[in-house]
Amino acid sequence: MPLSKFQPKRIAPIQYLLRQLNSDAGLVVPGWGTAPLMAALILLFFFFLLMILQIFNETILLDAVKPDWAALATVPVEPPPPANQNYVSTAIGVFLGLLAFTVACIAFIAYGARTYPTDKA
Repeated sequence: MPLSKFQPKRIAPIQYLLRQLNSDAGLVVPGWGTAPLMAALILLFFFFLLMILQIFNETILLDAVKPDWAALATVPVEPPPPANQNYVSTAIGVFLGLLAFTVACIAFIAYGARTYPTDKA
């Protein structure tokens, strides 16, 4: 009887379930795989964060949306004033930071897809 590196099924039943889930480990899709999908999702997430930042800094003015919690208790009667110019440099800095992060993620994905060893079938 050959020795197995797995415990008997009665002792470790979860091990057999996890082994079935991990049966495709090490197999990769040839080429780019899902990297373009991941890059698109990262880009959409970047735009989502950018919109949240602009709403918070009042660079995008929405009717009845104020970034402070006290203003949410009352409905504004008049439209909010134009954005304060003090926030512009902060918004540009955060925008450039998020853009650099997104470019770094896409470059990392492209580098990984290019240097990943190909299957030797």
